[in-house]
Amino acid sequence: QFGKGDKYFGICTLMVTMPGLPMFGHGQVEGYEEKYGMEYRRAYRDESPDSDLVERHEREIFPLMKRRMLFSGSVNFCLFDMWQDDHVNENVFAYTNRLGTDRALVLYNNSYYKAAGWINSGCVDIPQKEGGSQRQDSLAEALLLHNDSHCFALLREMRSGQWFIRSSKDMFERGLFINLPGYGAQVYLDIYEVEDGDFSTWARLHAELNGAGMRDPKEALEDMLLDEIFGPFCDLFRLERIEDARKVFSGESDGPDAETLQAVERFLLAAKELRKDAAYDPFAGGERSGAAVDVKTAVDCWEKTLAAYVASFKAAAEAAGKNDFAAGLRDRLVNGLQFSAFVYGYSVFGLCASIAGKNANGAKAVTLFEFWHFDRKLRECFQELGIDGGAAYRFIEVAKALTRRLVPDKTGVKAGWVKSGASVTALSIVQNAHDSEDFRRLLGVNEWGGVDWFNKEAFEETLFYAAAIAAGYAGIDAVSAVVAELSNAELKSNYKLAELVNALGGKKSVKKAAAASAKPVTAKSDAEKKDTVQKTTTVPKAVSAKKQPQKKKD
Repeated sequence: QFGKGDKYFGICTLMVTMPGLPMFGHGQVEGYEEKYGMEYRRAYRDESPDSDLVERHEREIFPLMKRRMLFSGSVNFCLFDMWQDDHVNENVFAYTNRLGTDRALVLYNNSYYKAAGWINSGCVDIPQKEGGSQRQDSLAEALLLHNDSHCFALLREMRSGQWFIRSSKDMFERGLFINLPGYGAQVYLDIYEVEDGDFSTWARLHAELNGAGMRDPKEALEDMLLDEIFGPFCDLFRLERIEDARKVFSGESDGPDAETLQAVERFLLAAKELRKDAAYDPFAGGERSGAAVDVKTAVDCWEKTLAAYVASFKAAAEAAGKNDFAAGLRDRLVNGLQFSAFVYGYSVFGLCASIAGKNANGAKAVTLFEFWHFDRKLRECFQELGIDGGAAYRFIEVAKALTRRLVPDKTGVKAGWVKSGASVTALSIVQNAHDSEDFRRLLGVNEWGGVDWFNKEAFEETLFYAAAIAAGYAGIDAVSAVVAELSNAELKSNYKLAELVNALGGKKSVKKAAAASAKPVTAKSDAEKKDTVQKTTTVPKAVSAKKQPQKKKD
């Protein structure tokens, strides 16, 4: 009756978000058009499901059906008029519902023409159980908001995935302005309220966005509070900087150009200023003064790091004919910017070690990297360069895991590389890391049947990235030999973690960490990866709001 476009999906949205029982017709989701009654023994038309229609149901309708408990009741259902200019637009459906503190707002414009206006007062009297009186809730009351200038409502629009922040007091006084295209529908879920603190961070965010949406409230706060360091950091990863790095690594250029060096200096100077503020110091009781950042020395060390990679990649090109790892290294360097972006991105960990303080080890560099949320920003920078988000996430996790195990020396942070031969080194790497959470996560370790299994693709990708990074300070020959040992052990292990150690000549059993045994680390989906990053994200205490948002899970 309503076609397969926006009008159908708008009306279907009403059906699954109103009180009562949603009724789907036979073949409705698949897009079948033949109509027949119960007396028909079979369908006469040979129709195939409309895959685009089914996919849109899966994206826009089915998630709402999973929340039917929120929409099915009528006790807290409130219907609102939308005032457009000086009249009510009768084509607009606007209503809220509530289950406990779980709240929803549904909007639909049942017209070809755009609708824009305000919703505030309820348009239907709500009967009360006691006394027979009736009431009309305002929108703010229906959403359980507080009439307080320090409170702000956060709403997630389901279809776009965008979050919006609105002043609770403003919603009490004026309501909510909505703008709907023809046959447009919007469903706001996961609505909650936050109270601003002494630093007015939510008020600043509300003013800065000026009604626009955001991907995530916590990330938006971080972007606002750390803008002075995020700007110079992201400037390091502009396309021209990565192209300059590719030319350096491939030998087309003698070294980074003047603009790239200036960008590195600007980043270090911004970090030096930021470390003067105790609120942004991740090292409790450590040296807080920004004077600990020696910009000139840090830039010199960074240039030496790039030079070491140039020498390593040159050696890889020469050994490509007789060495599989060297050949893979050369091919990735030649075939695109992604590998150059990864290696260049890893060099930033050396800068973080310089920022962390004199003789800072790799663990401190990673602490600073995560405290200032560079892992998220670096992933975003990689994605803007066209790099797949999953590949960017894995590389950053490999880089952090490797950096945590670095030790300082006179020229910066280096690996504690075992010099007793490739087989001893390979065994040492696995034995020292097999019970570490980051190692198990990177290898996709999963316990089944009392055995710890690792993922083939995850193992090989992790091994390549870790070896490519290590080649800069251990040399291509030493790294290639270790890669060969680990690759041979992989084939013999049948993808059992304990057998991987055995294949390298280690003990016959692997002693698991108590935490790992109690809760095995499994391979994560893209959505879980994002959630992991968000869980480790924190806003510096001195500038955080009194109440941080607590998301409700779908």
